[in-house]
Amino acid sequence: MKWLQCSKPCCPDVWKAPADLCLAEDPHTHRVQGVLPCCPKCKAVARPNVQMFGGDSGFSRARRGAQNTRYDAWVNSLASRPDVSSLSVVCLEVGCGLTVPTVRRELEKVVQRFPGGRLVRVNPENPGLAKELVEKGVSLPLPAAAAIEKLSQQVAQTEEIMQATYVLWGQEGGCEIRAPFGTCLGRLLRLVETQGRMSVEFKPDVVGIVKQAMGPRTEPLTLERSVPMDMYQEVKIGDGTKLEVTAIIRVMAKFSGGSSTVGGWSLNASLATRVDQVCKLLDEVNHAFSQPEYQKAAEGCEDRRSLLKETRNVQFEVLPKYGIEATEKGTSIMAAWISSAQNGIKDVEDKVAASMHLSRIAYASKLPLAKNKAKEAAPTPAQTPQTQSVTVERAPFPEKKASAPTGQPPPPVTQAPPKATPLGVATPPVAFGSPPWQTAVEKEERLVEKKEPPKPKPKPKEEKPPQALTVTLTRFSTWEDPTPQRFKVELMSNTKVSELRAKIAELCQLDDSETRKVKLIKRKKAGFVTAQETESVSSEVFVHQIEKWPK
Repeated sequence: MKWLQCSKPCCPDVWKAPADLCLAEDPHTHRVQGVLPCCPKCKAVARPNVQMFGGDSGFSRARRGAQNTRYDAWVNSLASRPDVSSLSVVCLEVGCGLTVPTVRRELEKVVQRFPGGRLVRVNPENPGLAKELVEKGVSLPLPAAAAIEKLSQQVAQTEEIMQATYVLWGQEGGCEIRAPFGTCLGRLLRLVETQGRMSVEFKPDVVGIVKQAMGPRTEPLTLERSVPMDMYQEVKIGDGTKLEVTAIIRVMAKFSGGSSTVGGWSLNASLATRVDQVCKLLDEVNHAFSQPEYQKAAEGCEDRRSLLKETRNVQFEVLPKYGIEATEKGTSIMAAWISSAQNGIKDVEDKVAASMHLSRIAYASKLPLAKNKAKEAAPTPAQTPQTQSVTVERAPFPEKKASAPTGQPPPPVTQAPPKATPLGVATPPVAFGSPPWQTAVEKEERLVEKKEPPKPKPKPKEEKPPQALTVTLTRFSTWEDPTPQRFKVELMSNTKVSELRAKIAELCQLDDSETRKVKLIKRKKAGFVTAQETESVSSEVFVHQIEKWPK
């Protein structure tokens, strides 16, 4: 109805209708009042570019032909995707009867073309499904308005599911997007195209690796698999102070067509902002590390703790400028933030390496953990009080082939000079036992010095008696809503997670299959982790992948 054509028609032209035709209906005659739109060429009355029933020979097919061409190209592009087997193509058919079954036939053909295709047929008079579509479709014998309202409510509930940030790194590019928890890798790659506005090339057997922002753990992903809950961690956004639950994924796919290019890598706008801010942070920190004052202070550090303290002083001055608190927690946030932008981009890698070198953290392993306090407390020769010389009779040496002749002093003991570390701190030589000519008295004194008091035996832990515990259960998909779906159960502190699962199944009336699908999640500082069946419950538990919920 938004497009007009000539009613004769004098030509195949189609033009857009004005927003307001300034027409009204006469309440008595039911005729139109006002000036009807006309064809700009022949001045005949215009008509909507809609095909009428009963053989509409005057219908202009020019615009419909272009639409069909774009539609066919889109369907063919979906069918040729490497992940076609995992595509969920849903065809929504509203009010298409049997009189003109053109739309019905087209949608049935599309559903059968895709392995994961599904048909939703809305028709109160002809709602039936063909035999071959019974397993791939659902029929709603409802009026169109009622069905659309119900479907809209379902879509709105889906959109309310908690969102996470996904940073995907591929070959020659990367993309940062937002998607719900539980989104599979195949869906994430499609969102890179639609939400990230980038092109992605990959093979049907493509795999991804999800890695922790802070930690060495990794997990493989296939197109159908989603990120495990314990692999999400809180990471700072590209620009600002907010922390978002994030998953970092490396995937064997080629990304191209991003809005920015950084070091030869094609990135979308969100990821480009993240990389740019991380580079600015590293530049500012490295500038402070390169100053003579810091280098002199770092060179004078004799242990790792003092070097780390000097490093923190510099970092704490820079971090607040980038929305990160100047605390030990802030340095962890900084490290996770840098890790999310570090994926082989040479500029970022060079800045990280320079930071490790200039701060001297790269050489910290050569230093002791803490300064030797016993060495500090040892008196200098000037402080050592003079004592009277005491003649001590030496014990006889056992006869050995290589021993020194009797009555002659033992050969001098030589030690290698101390080695210098990369930080210029000398490493003291290591003593291997006592010299063989040590006197019996000296030996005895040394043994007394080395003798340590016996360590007290650790007291066995007293098991606390189980206590009453109120456990708050929150439906995971609603926990950020203003009124999240929650209920409480009274348990004991020694109740196991497996017992809680059985309790939830009883309260929510779940069968065995539904009970097994339920995931119980607990929250930690670094993010969310799956609760183990054998561990005791905590006071707050999140319930994921549950269909039924107590009212």
